[in-house]
Order: sequence, then structure tokens, then C-alpha cells
Amino acid sequence: MGEFDKVLIRTSLSAKGYGMSTDYNFIRVVRTDAPQLVVMEAVRDAIGPLGGTLTTNDEKGIIKLVDGKIGIFGDFMFDCSARFVVKRKEEGKYTIDCSVRKDPNSIFWLILIGGLCAGLWPAWFLNIYYLFIDLGKEYQKKLENVDSYL
Repeated sequence: MGEFDKVLIRTSLSAKGYGMSTDYNFIRVVRTDAPQLVVMEAVRDAIGPLGGTLTTNDEKGIIKLVDGKIGIFGDFMFDCSARFVVKRKEEGKYTIDCSVRKDPNSIFWLILIGGLCAGLWPAWFLNIYYLFIDLGKEYQKKLENVDSYL
């Protein structure tokens, strides 16, 4: 059974990505004797239910997922992207380094500006809810299932 070695959540304000984003980084350890391509296929199968656009680079062990947010309440308010790097650390042990980024999209900003200018301030609960959407937990839940796909 695998475990999570490290979990890091960082919220940042920057000019990139509309000005407010949240980054989630964590490392998942999987113990198996399967080759790296099989582990990458298991990761793809585990994160598949999130939807989105999936691209892989088998040579470098990189899987990228854009807008993988099916089943997450409030998904209309943000854009997200994820990067998974599968590395063999030692015989029978792989690490899956996952980086997820959440950025507010134009609907978030329309609700915010509409609340200020048009008196739609009750809709701000959606903006506040955006701050509490935890993509890290959703992606961790999916990666916990990697063992079942091996």
C-alpha cells in the first residue's frame, strides 16, 4: 500500500493567472515491481474520472492534466492544471510527484465585479466558496487508488 510522503499547499497572489492562484504539491509513494510504463498507465486510469485533457510523455515519465475537475462543486469558477511525474527511486519503489494549480476564471471575476457594481453582493458566497475549494484532497483521493490499477 502506498503513502503520501509530503503534502504542501501554497496560496499565492501574482500577476499571472488573473492574479490569484493556489498550488498544491504532494508526493505519493507506490511500492510495486511493475515497469514504469505500467505505473504511468495506473496513474492515468486513477485520475481519468476527473475528466479534462490528458497528455503524456512516456520517456520523461510526465503526465499533464488540464481542467480535470469533474465532480468538484464550484468547478465553473476556476481553471486547473496538474502535472504528475513518475520516477523510479529504487527497486520496487516509485514516487509520483503531483503539482496542481487552481486559478479563478472569468466567471469568478464577473461575479466579483457584478457584486460591486450591480449590487449582486449575495452572489459573493460563490467567490468566498472558491477560497475553500480544495483540489489537493480530490487529487489525493484519486492517487490513493493507483494501487488498485496495478
